[in-house]
Amino acid sequence: MLVLMKFIEKILQGILHKQFAQNTLWVFSGMILKTGTQIFYFIIIARTLAPENYGVFSGALAFVLVFSSFASWGSDQILIKHVARQTESFSEYWGMALGVSLVSSIFIGLIATAIGLSLFSAKIVIQIILPIIIGIFLGEKLSLLSSYAFLAHQKMILSSLTNTIPVLYRMISALIFLIIPTETTAESWAILYMSSGILSGLTGLLFVKKLLGWGKITISPMQGKWREGFFFSIGISAQSTYNDIDKTILLRIGSATDAGLYAAAYRMIDSAFIPIRAILTTAYPRFFKEGVKGMQNAHKFSLRLLPWAIGTSFLASIGIIIISPLLPKILGEQYSLTAQIIIWLSPLIIIRTFHYLIADTITGAGYQGQRSGIQIGIAIINVLLNIIWIPQYGWLGAVWSSLISDLLLAVALWAFVAMIKKKGD
Repeated sequence: MLVLMKFIEKILQGILHKQFAQNTLWVFSGMILKTGTQIFYFIIIARTLAPENYGVFSGALAFVLVFSSFASWGSDQILIKHVARQTESFSEYWGMALGVSLVSSIFIGLIATAIGLSLFSAKIVIQIILPIIIGIFLGEKLSLLSSYAFLAHQKMILSSLTNTIPVLYRMISALIFLIIPTETTAESWAILYMSSGILSGLTGLLFVKKLLGWGKITISPMQGKWREGFFFSIGISAQSTYNDIDKTILLRIGSATDAGLYAAAYRMIDSAFIPIRAILTTAYPRFFKEGVKGMQNAHKFSLRLLPWAIGTSFLASIGIIIISPLLPKILGEQYSLTAQIIIWLSPLIIIRTFHYLIADTITGAGYQGQRSGIQIGIAIINVLLNIIWIPQYGWLGAVWSSLISDLLLAVALWAFVAMIKKKGD
C-alpha cells in the first residue's frame, strides 16, 4: 500500500505542485480508511437486515439526506470560503457556523418530520426517520463541520481523521447490533445509527476546540450571507436528491427489496468514487482562491486536474465491474442481483467526475446561485423520471434516471462555464 501511495504521489507531482500531491494522498488515505470501515459495517448491516429491511432503512435515510444540507444552511461552505482566504477569521466564522447549524437543524428537522408524516406511516417516521434526523442533523453534520474547519486551514491529516470519526462509531454500533440479543430490524438499527451520529459530533467538536480554538456561538456574522448560504444548501440538497431520492421512491412506489438491492449497489459505486473525491476535496479551498481572479483562472485550475481525475475514474469503474460478481458471496445470495445493478451503474463514476469538477469551478468563481439553479432543474428531472419509470421497470428505471440526470448535469454545467468564459469573465 505504501509503495502504491508513493507511486501515486510521483504522478500527481508531475501534474501539480508537491504540497497538493501530498495533501491529496493524506485525504485519499483518510478516505480509504473511512471506506474500508464503511464497507465492513455495511456488510454486517446488509447481511443482518436482509434486502427488505435494508431497503426500508436506506429509503428513509435517502429521504433525510435531501434535507440534511439545510441543517447548516451553507454556513459550513461559507466557513471554508472565508477561512481559506483569511485564516485569522476562523473564530468568527466557526462560531457562526455552529450557531447557524444548531438553529437550522431544529427548524429543518421539524419540517422534514412533518413532510415524512405525509409520505410514510407514523411508525416509519417516529421509529426510523426521526432517529436518523437527530443522528445526522445534531451529530454527523457537526462532525463534518469539524472536518471542514481543518480543511479550511489546509490541515489535511486532521480533516481526514475527523471525517472518519462517524464511520468508526458506526462500525462499533454495527458490531453491537450484530451481537446484542435483540430483534434485528430497521427500527433498532436506526436507534444505534442515531447514537453513533451524536457521539461523532461531540468528538469532532472536542477536536476543534483543542486544536484550533473556539469562537462565540452566534448567528450575527451570517447577516448578509443568508442568501449565499441558501444557494449552497439548495445546491447540495439538489445533489442529494438526484443521488439518493431514487431509493426513497423505490421504497414508496416500488418494493422495499428492490430498494435494498439498489442501495447496496449504489453504496459500492460511492466507494469506487473515493480516489476522485480525494482530489476534489483537496482542491476545493483552492477553487475559492483561483475564483477570486474570475472564471478563467478557476477553469484553468480544473483543467489541470481533469486528466488525472478522469483516468482514475475510468480505472475505478473497470475495477468495480471486475469485483461485482464477488458481492453475493460477501453479502449473501439474497443480494445476487446487486452485481448486475453495479454493472449498470458503473458509468456514473466517470460522469460524476466531469460534473463534480466543473461544479466546484463554478462555485469557486462566485456563481453558486447559478450552479444551484442548474442542480435544482436536474433534481426535478430526476424525480420525474423516477416516478415515471420505477413503477414500470423497478430498479432498472432508477438506474436509467440516475445515468440520464447525471449526464444532463455534466453537459449543463460545462455549457454554463463555456458561456461565462465567452462573455469574458
